[in-house]
Amino acid sequence: MRQIDAGGLSFRENRRRNKYYVDKTLLIKDILESDDSGVFLFTRPRRFGKTTNLTMMDAFFNIDYKGNDWFDGLAISRYPEYDGYKNAFPVINLNMKDTKSPDYGNFMSALGGAIVDALKKHPYLIDSPILMTVMHSLTRRYDMKTECESGNGRTDIIMRPRDGGTVPMIFELKRSASEEDLEADADGAISQIHERKYYMGMKGRVVLFGISFWVKVPKVKVEIVEI
Repeated sequence: MRQIDAGGLSFRENRRRNKYYVDKTLLIKDILESDDSGVFLFTRPRRFGKTTNLTMMDAFFNIDYKGNDWFDGLAISRYPEYDGYKNAFPVINLNMKDTKSPDYGNFMSALGGAIVDALKKHPYLIDSPILMTVMHSLTRRYDMKTECESGNGRTDIIMRPRDGGTVPMIFELKRSASEEDLEADADGAISQIHERKYYMGMKGRVVLFGISFWVKVPKVKVEIVEI
């Protein structure tokens, strides 16, 4: 007997298991036809299908799922003009559901982990300005620069607050030669920030991120210092 999902399955798992699905795939058409800014906010109460719809869009656009048949027979399949968008793009998923924290320091540590989790499937972003774009999407309260002079050297990413309500953040990125080097390289990134005093001229609390990557495996270290 065909069943109804009551456990919050993703769209692809729902289709793979042949469960009942209320077809909302024309949301893809609505988004592609929109002339807005390209930023979409979907607000619904809990259990109203936000995750299902987001994973549905991920399944449609994400190049990792190329060749799937999950949309066969659904409403979007009646519009072949959108076939060129199907599984044609890398999709970055920044999930902040586990960043709830008792204080600011713990939140920044959790946020760093969420960013790394989002980027670990896309190691090519280490050398790409797209990384700064992802960071910029989190907040507009910072002036962000990459490969900029600071202290006694050049840091990979530095985020300076535009007002007094936020703290500066410094990111140093390393590409590791092996998985065994990840820990040491992340520690080395933090050490480099201190040795070259990238935070020179800053005052108060500064959050430091040392991030190392090997293939698709990341390691992140976070340190909060008072200057």
